[in-house]
Amino acid sequence: MWRGVLLVGLLVLAGCGGGRPKLYPVSGSVTVKGKPADGAVVRLFPAAGGEHMPAGVVQPDGSFKLTTFEPGDGAPAGEYKLTVTWRPAKKTTMDPDGPDKLAGRYADAGSSRLTAKVDAGPTTLPAIALE
Repeated sequence: MWRGVLLVGLLVLAGCGGGRPKLYPVSGSVTVKGKPADGAVVRLFPAAGGEHMPAGVVQPDGSFKLTTFEPGDGAPAGEYKLTVTWRPAKKTTMDPDGPDKLAGRYADAGSSRLTAKVDAGPTTLPAIALE
């Protein structure tokens, strides 16, 4: 009896392996007034709707790599609305989030004018230069 249950469980798991979309490496850069936006968070929201919203943290040199499931794994191909938020670094994880240094101008996917297109292959997004 338990062998049948185990076999059914293994078959179900084997059938679920293809649930993740194909991802492609995506990188880019963000500057604010010509300087790297170290610590800013870039998020992509599928323009046609969808459940996967890749994100990346801007590094001290201004670069970022997108993550959907695992660090740096990329994003599904498609058109996206792009948001950027930039909060002060926390001293501890218990500290509250500080105010957005960009005053929320790029924080809402519904009103953001920033867009991105991820190709079916490695993609470098155009530089994002904010004021």
